[in-house]
Amino acid sequence: MKLKRFHIQEYAVWIGLGVVASLVAALIFSLGAVSGRSDADQKAFLQQAVEHAAVQCYALEGAYPPDVDYLVDHYGVQYDKNRFFIHYRVEGSNLRPDIEVFESFS
Repeated sequence: MKLKRFHIQEYAVWIGLGVVASLVAALIFSLGAVSGRSDADQKAFLQQAVEHAAVQCYALEGAYPPDVDYLVDHYGVQYDKNRFFIHYRVEGSNLRPDIEVFESFS
């Protein structure tokens, strides 16, 4: 009778280890998916922040800023220059600039 109980406990341990391994794999997979969504969200948030700062600059100073560095220096725009590239093209000081944010491939 002791032998049967030992075998049942052994199977229970293996089943428990299998369940734990499955949960760990699911957690790792879900963290990867969340990380991918987070990058897209950060890109969209940065795009919105730069556009908002440019419009705020126009409202306060009467002209759109000449470049992104002006927004960084005077309007508190912060971003990781190693992760994102901001395309900022100005047609004139009274015309809204063309702003696009791209993820860097480093």
